[in-house]
Amino acid sequence: MKKEQNSDSLILNSTSMFFRVENELKKYNKISLFLDNDSNGKSVTAKMLSQYKNVEDCSLIYNGFKDLNGWYCE
Repeated sequence: MKKEQNSDSLILNSTSMFFRVENELKKYNKISLFLDNDSNGKSVTAKMLSQYKNVEDCSLIYNGFKDLNGWYCE
C-alpha cells in the first residue's frame, strides 16, 4: 500500500509576518523557501537556515530577479 503524501503552502505577504508563524514551522518535515532576493529575504533565509535543519533555499531558481513572481512573469 502506498502512503499518501500531503503538502501545503504558507504564503507570507511580507517577511515581517515571519514571527507569527515561527512556532508552526517546527511541525514541518521540509520547508522550501521562496523569499525575495533582497536584504530582508536574505536575512530571513539566513535565520531559517541556522534555526531549522529541514530548510531549502529555493531563491537560486530565480537568481537575478527580485522575487519568484518577477522570474515567472519574465
